Amino acid sequence: MYQLIEIFSSNSADILSIVAILLIIWLINKAHNDDNQDNKDVDKKILQEVDKKKQRAKDIGLLDLITDIYMNHVKNFPELIRCNRDYVPSMVKNCIESKKGWDHTEIVIELNDKKYTFRFNERNITLPDGKNFKCGDLELFFNNEKCFALYLHCDEFEYYGYHSYSWSASEVNAFKEGEWIKDFKELKKQIDKQIDVDSKIRSEKEQTDKINQLKANFDID
Repeated sequence: MYQLIEIFSSNSADILSIVAILLIIWLINKAHNDDNQDNKDVDKKILQEVDKKKQRAKDIGLLDLITDIYMNHVKNFPELIRCNRDYVPSMVKNCIESKKGWDHTEIVIELNDKKYTFRFNERNITLPDGKNFKCGDLELFFNNEKCFALYLHCDEFEYYGYHSYSWSASEVNAFKEGEWIKDFKELKKQIDKQIDVDSKIRSEKEQTDKINQLKANFDID
């Protein structure tokens, strides 16, 4: 009995040291697991906020708005300004294609007193069936800060041997809500108004030409 007590007494310090070490290890692991859980909670909140902002951009129609403005109008403004300024909305004070390559385009557009920069990076992807697929990243900057970005894909149509392309947005890559939205909505209004005026002028001209042709064909003064 005395020998057992002596052995326990001699080893008690070592046992306490081992217990202390195990306790420290347990506390470290618990803290690490708590941190991981906190990080997961933070990541989840961030992803939820991102989804909300993406949905907000969709709800106010920005995907179709910015895609249409850039692909169908802004790309043509630099040449139109040089050739026929009448076809460019009045709020567009200037529009310059600052960089152009086979896969990269940068256009600076001045709306009233604000300058915006569009950057478009186009990619051609070959699918397993051998078909080519066009896609790209469209980014909008104001004061050197990215305020909107979209992932676009291109659909190709063939009609009697002629090929046409239609770009659509399928993902929001960046969105910072601000006054820039009002500027581009106003630009869209002016574009639509210009299209209506041009359509009316063409219709009136076609009608006048038709009447003149009928008068000529039937010798009517």
